[in-house]
Amino acid sequence: MRESSKHGRPRAFWLCSLVAFAGLGGHLMSAMSSQVPPPSLPELEEFVFHPDQFGKEAIPRGLRPGDVAGFLMSRLDANTPLGALQQAEKLVDFYDLNEVAAHLRRFLDGRESGPEQRKRSITITRTIARSGAPEERRYAAGYLNFLLQHATAAELPALVATYEVLGPEGDSQPLRAAASGLLSAGPSPADAKALQTLLNMTIPRAEQANTMKSRILAIPSRQQRIDGEVKVCLALLVGYPEYLPAWAARRLRRETWGDNPADQTVRNPDRNRAIEVADAFRRAIPLVESNRAFDDHIKSLKRVTCLRAIDFFGGTLSNAEYKEMHADPSRQLDVLSNY
Repeated sequence: MRESSKHGRPRAFWLCSLVAFAGLGGHLMSAMSSQVPPPSLPELEEFVFHPDQFGKEAIPRGLRPGDVAGFLMSRLDANTPLGALQQAEKLVDFYDLNEVAAHLRRFLDGRESGPEQRKRSITITRTIARSGAPEERRYAAGYLNFLLQHATAAELPALVATYEVLGPEGDSQPLRAAASGLLSAGPSPADAKALQTLLNMTIPRAEQANTMKSRILAIPSRQQRIDGEVKVCLALLVGYPEYLPAWAARRLRRETWGDNPADQTVRNPDRNRAIEVADAFRRAIPLVESNRAFDDHIKSLKRVTCLRAIDFFGGTLSNAEYKEMHADPSRQLDVLSNY
């Protein structure tokens, strides 16, 4: 029987929040993929391989992460088109599929022969960097440096994004060297302008964002670290909105896997740890409402984000809050949303 809240609705956490938490652990995935046929998931087939222009961001929700990982590991191969790999990256991010990284790593063979193959490898490397275990992330960092040896000006922004998702483990110096080398080679005016923007703005912002990540990860108190991640997720701390809120959302999901970042490398969801995250979002609501930099519309949006996150991590909402959360279905695409 499903657990229900005191307000008579199904408890979302252990059902819809299986999006982020339930499913087989990463240590079982290789055995599952080789011994058990992957589940039939037509919604994933459509999303990854046949999305229309309006459905590319409509990630199928409410699925078991182990099933999503099994689907990807059975369907992605060395010949998967770039567009499908980009869609798969969204699933890996949303469902925190750390077990898929080792499978993707097999497709990086150092033999990229053209722009399309390099773009595929960049996408695969970034996906591994975003979600892999420490060993896979180290491999992604090395492969990033390899890709930089042959990168064009057009490819560098995606490689900066790969450095950014590596976080504190990334090294920006090879990026700077690659951009400087291309700039000194006499590129076209358009490429020269783009490279100067990378060197003067994009790379420094990614570096500063990764420095802030390091500071937050180094906070010894679990509650203070989670509070900091919530503030970053809600953009209550000023800076780097193109990078930090998405990173913080991933971090908050992983805060349910273990007490400390070093223990959060394998999916190991725990209800009590999840409730701690929900409580942090509850504590953040007064900070949103008292923030003078936000107008009433922005406050409303961020308050709904808090309510979605509270529900996502298994917290309790009042009837009024539940209605408020569902007042505008178009606002339910948040990564920390069950719906």
